[in-house]
Amino acid sequence: MRFLSYLMIGLGILLLAGFAGWGVWIFLTADVIPVLLRLGIAAVGLGFGILLVVLWLEKRREGDEG
Repeated sequence: MRFLSYLMIGLGILLLAGFAGWGVWIFLTADVIPVLLRLGIAAVGLGFGILLVVLWLEKRREGDEG
């Protein structure tokens, strides 16, 4: 039963990520937004995502040491 709940949680997260990705794609491909603004928003989003991954890895490492 635990496997089924993990599977459902994972599918829900993938569904939400898909909707978020679709929204970002629609926003970044709009014709009224200048190219530099699109690149800036994409760079900020990518940097924030990398920051979250690094913080998560650091938290896991601290948990292993302590």
